[in-house]
Amino acid sequence: TPNALIQFIPVDDVLAELVIVFLVFIPISGIIGVLLGGYILSLIIMVLHKYFYRSKKFYGIQYESEDKKFSLLKSGFRDIF
Repeated sequence: TPNALIQFIPVDDVLAELVIVFLVFIPISGIIGVLLGGYILSLIIMVLHKYFYRSKKFYGIQYESEDKKFSLLKSGFRDIF
């Protein structure tokens, strides 16, 4: 009777199996998760959000126009009144 925790790892020793899981499978799945979640899934969600909501928000992937003029004096008086 083998003491295997995971069926597809060809090792009968539980300690060797845990070492393989922690040194091989967990880092590889972490790297795959970062690549899929951080670079692919977030970009898809951002594009869908911009498409469905038709938002004019600045996401950091397009250039922002420089047509706004900022005056500290005008913005300060507007907040006071």
